[in-house]
Amino acid sequence: MICKRSLPRLVAEWRSLHAAVETFELELPVLGPFKVALEEALEDVVASRARQISLERQRRQATKDLHDNVDATRELVMRLQNLVKGTLGRMDSRLVAFGIKSFRFRSRKPSELAQQDVSPGVH
Repeated sequence: MICKRSLPRLVAEWRSLHAAVETFELELPVLGPFKVALEEALEDVVASRARQISLERQRRQATKDLHDNVDATRELVMRLQNLVKGTLGRMDSRLVAFGIKSFRFRSRKPSELAQQDVSPGVH
């Protein structure tokens, strides 16, 4: 795997090598096929990196768009639930259908009632 910092260094080294191949191509004719292959490989690496950067920007934008859409939907749901709750009242049993807990007075648990009746004194 290539570190983001090392890729520019590698490309610079490969371009330097390509320049050396061009310089000594006439003296060393065996370098000809490598020159062409190295040019194509360098173009592929640069194009792949440019595509990677573009896709990363698109991914970030898509994530931002998703978060914006989720926030807008939450706001809409909250408004809808408040409207329904205001219209039906806070104790209506139909609130559950809208994902709202209806407000009910809850009776105390039997254990709480028993604890209140017992005083910590001598009996």
